[in-house]
Amino acid sequence: MIRHFAVVLSIALLAGCASSGAKLAPGATRAEVEKEMGKPTETLKRANGDTLVYFSRQPDGRVIFVATIGPDGKLRTEVQQTLTRRNIAGIKAGMQAKEVRELLGPPGKSGRTSVSVAFEPAVRDIWEYLWTDVSEMRKLFLQFSTDGTLREKIDSLDFENDKSKSMP
Repeated sequence: MIRHFAVVLSIALLAGCASSGAKLAPGATRAEVEKEMGKPTETLKRANGDTLVYFSRQPDGRVIFVATIGPDGKLRTEVQQTLTRRNIAGIKAGMQAKEVRELLGPPGKSGRTSVSVAFEPAVRDIWEYLWTDVSEMRKLFLQFSTDGTLREKIDSLDFENDKSKSMP
């Protein structure tokens, strides 16, 4: 029990060390953003020359932050949390993996599996995101066909990690 508490406390302290970017204002340099936020998890280049720089706190945390850096190397807008109700609601079947990745950032977990679709075998890439909506711990599962098209979205309570919502 004490060991479990120590592990949970350590994770909480480490998560507390990771910034949310609240101190950063538009105009900050990319170096300043990375100094405040830590090492980027992933970067994506947009057609307009902007670079999206993601700072994921997954799989132990439930947030992913994105900083939009302009071609001039400066922060365009405030650092934003990607795993929001609005962003997740905007994800629809038929979207391309690239679109979803740009909106949410890199998944906390990913893998490839065989499934049955209308009694026919199919291969799917599965992305998993842990997120929090107000006080609810949630899990988002996304299934993509091998051509990168989103086929299924499942957003559910995270009963595995949120013991307060577990069934008796």
